[in-house]
Amino acid sequence: MEADQEPLSILLKRANVVKSTSYCRRLYQQGGIKVDGVTVSVEKECKRGEVLMVQVGKRVHVRLILK
Repeated sequence: MEADQEPLSILLKRANVVKSTSYCRRLYQQGGIKVDGVTVSVEKECKRGEVLMVQVGKRVHVRLILK
């Protein structure tokens, strides 16, 4: 992992979208997380400057702007 990258699960936890990082990892395994409309099954590394549309489950939609 580079200095300007962070795992998506930590970013979602920090933004209070998920309760814990382990809950986020379980959602990965169950296919419950989509990034930009694509289902993510493994941990995604996010870089500074990215803008992501994240769907967690059916009802939670979040736009993450990484600075």
